[in-house]
Amino acid sequence: VDERILGYFYAAPYVHFEPDLCWILVREAVPVGYILGTSDSNAFAEWADTNWWGPLRLNYPGAGENDTWTQQMIGLMHQGYQVPHGIEDYSAHLH
Repeated sequence: VDERILGYFYAAPYVHFEPDLCWILVREAVPVGYILGTSDSNAFAEWADTNWWGPLRLNYPGAGENDTWTQQMIGLMHQGYQVPHGIEDYSAHLH
């Protein structure tokens, strides 16, 4: 299990793309929560595909069978961020 891959997919690209929309809640020097977002999901998807996923895909070759959690995450990395159907006209998202 690659413990970094979850952050590579769900957190780090937001910090690199739009750091002003990323906050981390820290208690006693320990991160205990976060809010990450983008003001433009479509622009984020385009940027991430070239500038974030592209280089990471070189380090994580496509997985064959998605039978482990890490392989499933690698599969998502190769798919990239997909703007969910029905929200294309609502540019922002957060998690």
